[in-house]
Amino acid sequence: MLCGSEDFDPKQEAGLFERIVSQALEGGLIADAVIATLSRQRSELWKIREDSETEMQLFEVMIDFDVSLPVTSMEDFFNDVQPRLDEEVAGHLGLHVLGPLGDGNLHLSTGLPTRDSKDQLRPLAYALIARYGGSISAEHGIGVAIRDYLHYSRSPAELATMRLLKGALDPKGILNPGKVI
Repeated sequence: MLCGSEDFDPKQEAGLFERIVSQALEGGLIADAVIATLSRQRSELWKIREDSETEMQLFEVMIDFDVSLPVTSMEDFFNDVQPRLDEEVAGHLGLHVLGPLGDGNLHLSTGLPTRDSKDQLRPLAYALIARYGGSISAEHGIGVAIRDYLHYSRSPAELATMRLLKGALDPKGILNPGKVI
């Protein structure tokens, strides 16, 4: 996990961050930690986070999810998602979780043994997101790829309202025809 924080008092923030990391280590929540103290160290750590090419080489058949969850549900979600993935998607290549967790956005990715496994994983992932009160899309929108899963995070009434608004704003259906609604 790569964590960062920003505040107006760097010295106070550093002490707080060190205490949080120490408590997590002592409590067994994390096994190891590195705290960057120099700008160059921070940059090197963030390069690892931004290196999607290496992940794509590791995960030849990759699937990723841009989802959101209430921050208060994240721990329970994390405790549930890995065992469910292990049970229901044989041969997956691990789970990577990235994102600005503090505001509820998550990027989940895993490597799969076959392209067909994507169809097996999507309903599992979106049902778990729904179970914890999340949304199947955070900052990247719905789009064509996940349009058919929208019901996992929107009620029938919400979907009907979306269709009503689409019809009112685009009565001829010429704006992005057939894309989401």
